[in-house]
Amino acid sequence: MTLRTTIVSALCVAAVSLAPASALSQSGKKKGEDTAEVSASAQAIVAGHEAMLRKEYDAAVRQYLKAKESASGNPEVYYYLASARMAKGDYDQALSDFRTAIEIAGTKRVDIHAKCLFSMAVLEESRQKWDAAKSAWQDYVSFANSHKDVPVFIENAEARIKALDARAELDKSYEPVRKRIADREAKKAGKSATKKVIVPGY
Repeated sequence: MTLRTTIVSALCVAAVSLAPASALSQSGKKKGEDTAEVSASAQAIVAGHEAMLRKEYDAAVRQYLKAKESASGNPEVYYYLASARMAKGDYDQALSDFRTAIEIAGTKRVDIHAKCLFSMAVLEESRQKWDAAKSAWQDYVSFANSHKDVPVFIENAEARIKALDARAELDKSYEPVRKRIADREAKKAGKSATKKVIVPGY
């Protein structure tokens, strides 16, 4: 099981039980506004989680977008939306949604901030942007070390940084091998180009 798959699965299981109360309390609605819209948002979030559990990521995205219409001030909606988009491989948009969630969360929802940073690091690894992934994990570790009052996974992040460093070293050690292969292929191509072409009848 890949790291991305693990994160998506964990999100699906945990979020289903948290969605209704979260959507109602963190919807961004002001006191006295129509609670019907908040209820609609909560229902859409639950529907989105259920779609995630079924691995129907396009359907999940649609439900989270629906929830966002009446809960644009809820950072969790953007976190869920980003997670669904990441699951379906829409990495650029997912990254944008994670950043929006962080911006809305501010200092009041450091738990969402931490989750987004962790997921952003997973995202960069998923699309094999190794330098960006290492930087993202370092950002997570820095944030987690200063916010230990919320659930954080510093050891996991540090392990990923070490794994990425090891990968970089291994990649570097293979550079001479890749060069020899490239030189050999270039030599073969050169010989093929110099072969005389015999045309029948001449």
